[in-house]
Amino acid sequence: MAFKLYPVVKNKIDSSKKVDLINYRYPFSQHIIDRQSPANPWAKAIGDFDGDGIGNFIVAGSHGPLVM
Repeated sequence: MAFKLYPVVKNKIDSSKKVDLINYRYPFSQHIIDRQSPANPWAKAIGDFDGDGIGNFIVAGSHGPLVM
């Protein structure tokens, strides 16, 4: 099974210039997907898990079910 990974940022960083990654501003906005998410989420991933060409979001918690 092959996974497609999608970039988190839309803008490309020019690799020929030094970039201060700590202070660099990435375009990001928070979206709450599920308010009842697993307790203590340890892993989050985005990829095309089912091969339909659309990105899927998956969360795994320490004491909860796998949410996809």
